Amino acid sequence: MTVWIVQALCGPARHCILTAAHEADTPARVEHALRHAVSAALVTRQLNPWCGICGARVEGWVYETGRTPYATMAEAEPALRASEAAQTHTAAILKAQGRAYDAPDQRRN
Repeated sequence: MTVWIVQALCGPARHCILTAAHEADTPARVEHALRHAVSAALVTRQLNPWCGICGARVEGWVYETGRTPYATMAEAEPALRASEAAQTHTAAILKAQGRAYDAPDQRRN
């Protein structure tokens, strides 16, 4: 088995909107799962239909899938958690500095 990672990226700047990783026999299964999760999150308003950094609308988002060097999720988890923490930290800094589309003084509807 292989751990695949798929990212929903805003089209123009390639900022990551949402990422998923999973053990699967084909990358298409992981991409399908992320597309479904993004659609569901948009419908329930758990996810905004724009990039939180640049404001690119959902209609321009793209999905990219790649093979990780990991064979199992247990093996991949430490690296994935570290990456998630780094991205969360960067997003918080951009928002605090007012440099993100979702920053309180920059937010648009």
